[in-house]
Amino acid sequence: MSKKLLAAFGGGCQMQNGAWVPTPAFEIWPLGKDKGRSLTVQPEDDDDPNSVIAMGRQILEATILLDHVHNFTKVAIAYGDSSPSLKLAGHPSENQVMSDLFDQDTATEKTEIFNPNDWGGGNEFSGTYNEARNLLRLVQRDGFDEVHVLCRGAHLRAMVCIMVHLNEDEFADLKDKILSGELRIVPHTVEDVLSVRPSNLEILQKIRNSKSYQRFLLREGNWIMNWQRKGGTQLIQAPQTATASTAK
Repeated sequence: MSKKLLAAFGGGCQMQNGAWVPTPAFEIWPLGKDKGRSLTVQPEDDDDPNSVIAMGRQILEATILLDHVHNFTKVAIAYGDSSPSLKLAGHPSENQVMSDLFDQDTATEKTEIFNPNDWGGGNEFSGTYNEARNLLRLVQRDGFDEVHVLCRGAHLRAMVCIMVHLNEDEFADLKDKILSGELRIVPHTVEDVLSVRPSNLEILQKIRNSKSYQRFLLREGNWIMNWQRKGGTQLIQAPQTATASTAK
């Protein structure tokens, strides 16, 4: 029987009326030192130069919908630790918040709670780049043969980071399994998953047409460009197959 993992990249959590909840479609997130996303849900303002898409609620709904279709063995949502500053303040991780909400909605206990002690401790476990590494370590540990990756359509670096880590020596076994067909990576976007419900079409159109969406795309592009300038690894390459021209 196939062992299937749903790996959903998160969109953040914030406080609302005293409870931790997934972020709405948009959030105000200034970049720079001593800045960052607000801990509480803020009024929506697409004209604010710091407004970007967040979509935590949409990510949770899409995760639940995909699980209804595929009945995954395990579900890992925002599979990483809190940032050091949030941990010092005693706030829960997005992984914990989203996992609790998923389990409540589905009446299951199939979510994977991230524990940094499983991977030797340290603080390099938060953020998209580190979450991708965490997920691949989970695949190695539990022996999944199918991994469905869910992220927002504009979250360009999610799949990039997975492909980057697959070129590292630590994950050579997974790369070999992908190339031999023993392991499948299946990407999904939140927007595509949610579009099967007509009730979601209005908010999805609003998200796609927003300035916040374009700002988020630019931020993703800037991250990838800056990472490449710092000497980023080549993306995964399939092995060469001998042909009449290469076998000489």
